[in-house]
Amino acid sequence: MITELINEFRRQNGVAPFYHWNGVENQYCEAHCLEMVRQCKCIHTEFYYLLHRAEAVSKWYWDWDLKHTVSSMIWDPKEGFAGSPRHKAVLLMSNVAYGVQVNNGVVYLTIRGWE
Repeated sequence: MITELINEFRRQNGVAPFYHWNGVENQYCEAHCLEMVRQCKCIHTEFYYLLHRAEAVSKWYWDWDLKHTVSSMIWDPKEGFAGSPRHKAVLLMSNVAYGVQVNNGVVYLTIRGWE
């Protein structure tokens, strides 16, 4: 579902969909999300960060379902990644990985990109 949302964002911005997700990078993104859950906030932490990666992180309160919440995290023009040129660029990079965690009605999302 998150793959579909990221690829739809890429398509609508003139970039080819991404099909070869990096399992190791996705695990780092998941671990990063778990650390954000532990700290109850958005963070950028060196421990979960690999070299030459750009990162976009977000924390949103759960809407009525996960797909709708993640869609808002990506597309919202004021608070989402689409409204930030730096975060938007991450989703449009040649390589992309992501992780998501839900805890106590809060969704944590990490998306990484690299060339």
